[in-house]
Amino acid sequence: MSRTDFRPHVIFAESIADENISDPDVTGIRKYFELASFDPRLDSTAIQPVGAKGWDSFSITLVTA
Repeated sequence: MSRTDFRPHVIFAESIADENISDPDVTGIRKYFELASFDPRLDSTAIQPVGAKGWDSFSITLVTA
C-alpha cells in the first residue's frame, strides 16, 4: 500500500539552496527534504515549472509501507 503527498511552493526562487537564508518557510522546506531523504519509505522530488504566471514549484512524495 502506498500514498502520495503533494506540497506546493517548495522551491522559493532557489532560496532553499542558499544556507544564508533563515526564513521559516525556507528552513521548513529544507527540513522536509532532509527528513524525506533519510526515510527509506519515501521517494520524493521537487519540480519547478515555468509558465505564463512565472515560476512556481511543487513536491510529490510517494510513501510506501
